[in-house]
Amino acid sequence: MHNRAYLHDEEILYVCLRPTVSALLEHLLKTIIPGFMIGIVICILLWLPFTVFSNPISPLWLIPIPLLVVAVLGWLTHHHWKEATFRVTNERILLEYKHGILVHPMMPVAADPAAKGKHKAKEYTLVTIKWNQYQESSLPSAGIINSLFGVRPLAIRYGSADGHMIAFFPSLPYAKDLKHYLDKVDSAVRHGHESELKPFILKPKGQRY
Repeated sequence: MHNRAYLHDEEILYVCLRPTVSALLEHLLKTIIPGFMIGIVICILLWLPFTVFSNPISPLWLIPIPLLVVAVLGWLTHHHWKEATFRVTNERILLEYKHGILVHPMMPVAADPAAKGKHKAKEYTLVTIKWNQYQESSLPSAGIINSLFGVRPLAIRYGSADGHMIAFFPSLPYAKDLKHYLDKVDSAVRHGHESELKPFILKPKGQRY
């Protein structure tokens, strides 16, 4: 609950969460396997000229290349996971993603459902949703790894009466309870009862206060 980057002095921070470890594992698998294959292709491209134009070298000397590619991609994935945050205040919801070298699937994405299929969804490093824009939240289906850890991603629909966007954040703990908490904060803000709200605590329902 200590991350107050981009927050105003008067803002009350209710929730500050990171994606769970399952999100890190899921995206490591998606990153490392293609990265290893890319490393193998690089090895082949480096090895072929030696076999054609000069004395062939042992392929064993090229083994560190795919391992290096995997290590770099793994480090970047971990860095992006560590910097991603989901925060809720009395003024807005913030889904933040640290600027990185690679476009990462863990990045919060805001998309217009009406434009589906027409163009690629826009990707942002910071999605800000004010409470007068908030419409509802939902729980998209979880992947295999998220299901094993008992966590779910969270989708938030926001916008105006004329149109809306959907923002996603991966694998949050107690996502179902968090969904209901967002509706509770929305109701309190609309009626001016923000001072009565308590922060969201990562404990099972009934053990939080």
